[in-house]
Amino acid sequence: MSALTEDLVVDVLSRLPVVTLLRFRCVSKSWQALIDSSYFIKLHLNKSLKDIKSHKIIAIGRYYNENNVDHSDFIFYAINFDFGFGVAEVKEIKPPVQEFSDSVSFIGSCRFLICLRYSDENILLWNPSIRKHRIIPYTRVEIEDLLGRKYTQYRFGFGFGYDNVMDDHKVVRLVFDRHSGDYEVQVYSLKLDTWKKIEKFPICIYWVSKPNFVNGSMNWLVLERKPNPTFSLLVLCLRTEVCRLVSLPEWFNEYRPINWDYCFNCLDWTPWVVGHCSTPCHALWKIMDYENSDFWTKLRLPHSDSDEGMVSSEIYQHLNWIIAKDSLQEILCSESIEICCWGTCCWVDSLFQLKKCNHASKIRELVM
Repeated sequence: MSALTEDLVVDVLSRLPVVTLLRFRCVSKSWQALIDSSYFIKLHLNKSLKDIKSHKIIAIGRYYNENNVDHSDFIFYAINFDFGFGVAEVKEIKPPVQEFSDSVSFIGSCRFLICLRYSDENILLWNPSIRKHRIIPYTRVEIEDLLGRKYTQYRFGFGFGYDNVMDDHKVVRLVFDRHSGDYEVQVYSLKLDTWKKIEKFPICIYWVSKPNFVNGSMNWLVLERKPNPTFSLLVLCLRTEVCRLVSLPEWFNEYRPINWDYCFNCLDWTPWVVGHCSTPCHALWKIMDYENSDFWTKLRLPHSDSDEGMVSSEIYQHLNWIIAKDSLQEILCSESIEICCWGTCCWVDSLFQLKKCNHASKIRELVM
């Protein structure tokens, strides 16, 4: 081993999976220092992002008994998915928190981190590769004092994304008041470990969808509260933390879709909007230029003859395969062990440590 150059050792180690590298930390102090270094962690991550074998899917579900009454235990499964041949390996993994009281769901995933929401308002970031997590501090709803509304009249929407300019993962929370149409947006920075309320776009909301992270921006489908309500995309750039409104094709306002999906093409990272109507006019829309809201193209989808109002299962399978590889939403069931799984997301093998933030040093780093 002494004959190997340092560059060769680094190159070989950077190609290994995380589980192997964690064991190799015990080989020597020099290897431990190397594997724990920020340089090596970034080098390993960059190679993992380019290697499809390092991309994994995680699923969450609950046990079901014979009476179809679920137990309190949630289960997590890591799925090594071969995108050319199907599922390669499925194994149960230890959850970040031992006991989830009543609910747990994925907010989203971005690169190597998974964002979970549990017990309504608790949020945590989790790196399953090294079994480390960080609980995000709670932030109060500031529009509560202005409107005097009760908590039950709000709708919460959480999103999770990545600011590649500042190399910072961010959690976004939109709180929407159903009666007044008022809303607020707050952004949590992993680097600073703080929440920040941002200036909102001046619109009154009648309805808002769940958010999706695409091309460095968080996106909501919104229906404005006005005499002639129209659908639009409310877009929050995570780098500038500025909101803007993007116009949708007139098709959305003409056919009034009863359901919609917002996803992206994982091959070129362009956003798509899928509209589902009760008539044979389902459509898949792609925005060709994200900065030009008028430049859309449409792919019309066939209607299912057997189930009015739904897109055919073949089309859903096609969409899941082509444009939603890392946000698969189909139901996964295992009859042999009577487990029902729902909710899936993707993450990449990484050594990234969720360390506590030193606020003073991070602020100096960001302003210098």
